[in-house]
Amino acid sequence: YTVDRVVADYGYDMVIRTFDDAGHVENGYIAVQMKSSDAPDYSKDGDFVTVRVDERDETLWRGEGFPVALIFYDAAKDVAYFVHYQTVPQGNRRS
Repeated sequence: YTVDRVVADYGYDMVIRTFDDAGHVENGYIAVQMKSSDAPDYSKDGDFVTVRVDERDETLWRGEGFPVALIFYDAAKDVAYFVHYQTVPQGNRRS
């Protein structure tokens, strides 16, 4: 695989491209968006963290034909989490 940094960030920070065993580029890509915080907002039981997503990014990511990985880095704990964004249930928005 290769990871290409997106210089003009319009919803994505990186794009991952994969290759088959013969070294040929495979169709598609994985789009990646990174978020981080020094003081993240965890749920009471600590199982979930709240990540704010711009409505324009939400629309873009939901409509994407290829996977979108949202990666969240908790700087205080030095740990990262990721989710395949299109699998996150909709309707869990707060204004």
